[in-house]
Amino acid sequence: MPMILQLLDIARATFNNHLIDTQWMLAQLGEEPPGSPYNGDQND
Repeated sequence: MPMILQLLDIARATFNNHLIDTQWMLAQLGEEPPGSPYNGDQND
């Protein structure tokens, strides 16, 4: 596998792990991020 594809795979895995951690943290706080369509805060 070319090195650039390996780098992209690592970057994707890192991003996904960070996203999961952030979602877990927000769930623990009982909050959604500002501007989230799930909390009714529509900043169009």
